[in-house]
Amino acid sequence: MSVQHFKSLLFKSAQIQQEIERERTRRWPDWMRLLKLKKICLAIRARMERYRYDNTYLHLQPVRVRVRGRSGRAL
Repeated sequence: MSVQHFKSLLFKSAQIQQEIERERTRRWPDWMRLLKLKKICLAIRARMERYRYDNTYLHLQPVRVRVRGRSGRAL
């Protein structure tokens, strides 16, 4: 998943959150629509969390570094 995809998920999450607030403040809120919007928002957040976890796991893998002395031989 690219950074652009992550940003689009973040933007979609913010849009859905605005829709939830708009629906919640209506005089007669549609509870079924609220539940559907909340479910979508949670699914997007779960995808973002998986992306965050996958990227931190990649950065935690050990890296082997070879150090050479002045003579050019490996220490």
